[in-house]
Amino acid sequence: MKQAIGAFAPELIIFTAYIVAFSMSNYVILPLQSLIFGPTLLGSLLFMAHGVRVLSVWLFGMRAVAPLALAEMLATFLIWQPDINANGVILGSVAGGISCWLAFELLRLAGHDYFYDSGTTQPSWRVMMLVGAIGSVLNSFGHILAYRSTVDLGDELAQLLVFLMGDILGTLSLFFVLMIIMRKMRKFGQKGRD
Repeated sequence: MKQAIGAFAPELIIFTAYIVAFSMSNYVILPLQSLIFGPTLLGSLLFMAHGVRVLSVWLFGMRAVAPLALAEMLATFLIWQPDINANGVILGSVAGGISCWLAFELLRLAGHDYFYDSGTTQPSWRVMMLVGAIGSVLNSFGHILAYRSTVDLGDELAQLLVFLMGDILGTLSLFFVLMIIMRKMRKFGQKGRD
C-alpha cells in the first residue's frame, strides 16, 4: 500500500497544491478583487495556481499534466462553479494542464532545455517567469476558446489580458512567497547548526 501511495506522491502533491492555490484565489483574492473592480471580471488578477503549474512541470515534466488538468477541472466544478458547460470546463482544464508543459517544450525546441531533469537543478526565476508568461499566453487562448461557446466573455481582448495578468502576477507572487519561505528555512537550519 505504501509503495502504491509513494508511486503517486508527486501527483497527489501537485493536485493538492493546485487546489489550495485555486481556493486562495477563489475565496481570498476574488472577493477582494470584486470589492475593488466589481464582479465584472471572469478570472483572478492574482492566480497563484499558474505558479503551481510552472513549478510542477519544471519538476515533473509531462507527469504533471494530468494532475494539473484534473485539479483544475474539479476546482472549477466544485469551488468556482461558473455558468460554463461541462465541455468548456473540460477543454479549459486541458488547456490549463498542458500550457506550461508546452511552454517548456517550445523553449526546448528552440535550444533551451529548462526542465529539472536536464541538469538545471537551480531554477532561474527569470526563466521560470518566461515559461510562466509563455504558458499564460497558451493557457489564456485555450480558456478563451473553451469558454467562448458557453459564456459571453464580452471584450475577449480584455478577458485575455485578465487571464494573462492573473497568471503572471499569480506566478510572481507565488515565487515571492516561496522565496521568503526558503530563506526562513535556511536561516532556521543555520541556527540549528550553530
